[in-house]
Amino acid sequence: MNDGLFVGAEMFGPAAEHIGHLLGWAAQQHMTVSAMLAMLFYHPVIEEGVRSALKDLHNKLKTTDAGVDECLECGPGG
Repeated sequence: MNDGLFVGAEMFGPAAEHIGHLLGWAAQQHMTVSAMLAMLFYHPVIEEGVRSALKDLHNKLKTTDAGVDECLECGPGG
């Protein structure tokens, strides 16, 4: 059984300290991948790349959560 809990990540690249800070908050709050995807992602910013990685991860996980609201795909950066 997989609850989709975000437990951490590894990365390198430009603005990685900003992304690391956001991911650290997510891990501290025991967020799921789905909950992270439900949060706002501004466009255009480098942190928006995290959304693509989370979407890929969410699609690969067999989670017990309700999933991601597809309406979020309608906004900017979707």
